Amino acid sequence: MPRRGLSARQPPARLFTPPPRSRPPAGPVAAGREILSVVQLNRRIADAVGQSFPRAVWIEAEVSKAFEARTGHLFLTFAERGEILEGMAWASDVRHFSFSPKPGDRVRAYGRVKTYAGRSQYQIQITRIEQTGLGELLLALKERERRLEAEGLFAPERKRPLPFLPRRIGVLSARDSDALHDFCTHAWRRFGGVNLLFRDTPVQGPGAAPSLVAGLRELGRAGVEFIVVTRGGGSVEHLLPFSEESVIRAAAACPAPVVSAVGHEADRPLLDRVADYRVSTPTAAARELIPDRDELQREVMQRRSDGAMAAGRMIQAARQRWAALGTHAGFAAAGHRLDRERQRRREDRDRARRAADRALNDLASRRDRARRRLEAADPAQRLRRQSAELQRLRDRTRRRPPLETAEGRLRRLGERLRRGVVAAWVARQSTPLGALDARERAAAHTAVSERGSRSREMGARLSALDPLAVLERGYALALDAGGVAIRSAGQVRIGDPARLLLGDGELDVRVEAARPAEETLPTP
Repeated sequence: MPRRGLSARQPPARLFTPPPRSRPPAGPVAAGREILSVVQLNRRIADAVGQSFPRAVWIEAEVSKAFEARTGHLFLTFAERGEILEGMAWASDVRHFSFSPKPGDRVRAYGRVKTYAGRSQYQIQITRIEQTGLGELLLALKERERRLEAEGLFAPERKRPLPFLPRRIGVLSARDSDALHDFCTHAWRRFGGVNLLFRDTPVQGPGAAPSLVAGLRELGRAGVEFIVVTRGGGSVEHLLPFSEESVIRAAAACPAPVVSAVGHEADRPLLDRVADYRVSTPTAAARELIPDRDELQREVMQRRSDGAMAAGRMIQAARQRWAALGTHAGFAAAGHRLDRERQRRREDRDRARRAADRALNDLASRRDRARRRLEAADPAQRLRRQSAELQRLRDRTRRRPPLETAEGRLRRLGERLRRGVVAAWVARQSTPLGALDARERAAAHTAVSERGSRSREMGARLSALDPLAVLERGYALALDAGGVAIRSAGQVRIGDPARLLLGDGELDVRVEAARPAEETLPTP
């Protein structure tokens, strides 16, 4: 229903034809006729009204006038199709009303019909008043608020911080509204360099909610640092678009923080709860969200001055300490102490370097000795050395002249001696020489026998150490893919290739299983 205030035009008065006036009888008043005073008549009218309306009644009407006296009493005028009804409420009852009626409000009032004899008027004395339709509306808003809160849309941890010095702010409001004018004026007055990106939208009526949703999405994609949704104050019905579920969800899903600057008194729209920041009025939003340029400059200058003064004090204190150190007795000897400390550091460094060199040399010697021990313990190396020794013995045996060759040389020497000048002397000495020859021959035979025994012993020993001889007796030598002898089962893994050296050849095999020695030895 359109709102009608005090300046609203009243409908034209209803035309009617008055009844014919009754003329009083001429002459003196008839005896016995009742004559009432004004007070008596008013009291009779009050009694008649009280008897007609013995109990309180409910009325539903629109408030056309509302006035609250200094004493707290409330005076209302109800209008309907050109007819009016006066009403009043005592201050003791007004304190319990849930709202303050205003012109244009559609209400339900409960009270008793009374007369005001002083002015010959009747009125309804109100003890209770309600807004028509707001009971169901408020219940629906409470239920929506409870459901959205259960979803976590109002959780404090969802609130996002706002920048200290914003450069680009989105503003969502009506183009010609006072709220937009107040916000922009105060924002540019506080910081002229701020960029306001405005999006026009209705802030009340049936098309307000879809337009608010579209505006939030558009400004959210425009790269603003936060969005201010603002309008002036209004009744609960006027603020309904800011409690619509679509608007609440759009504000929660907006990529930029949302600031609610909807002016109101008691009833807070749900946008206040889902917004990242909430202020009461557009002017307060500009004051709280945008810093004052002059105040920032003054603060920067003050901090710069304080920093310069603090730095000056620190420099002065440092100079004083330096001057005091220069005159101190121990300061003069500081250079000598530093030199001694440097010398000690160099000596320590040299000692550490020499100790490190000795340790490295020791490690190298130990490494070489370990390498030689490993080479000496290597079966392949041992086999090569023993083979070389066997070959050397064989060569010495081949180079030694046989017994028959020595006897032939002795015979040739005897012939030469017999043909020589000393043949006689040789004849004389034949008997001793014969004995000596027998002894030498026995000694030669003994030496040859001993050398033969030693050769046979060395050959037997070499044959025992010859790996080919061991292989010819039915044994085999296992080598891995790199040619290294396999000495334990843990040296190979299943599936590794291997070589078996036999007495008359070799075999290429692959490991099928690997078992430790304790698993393969028979149980005693």
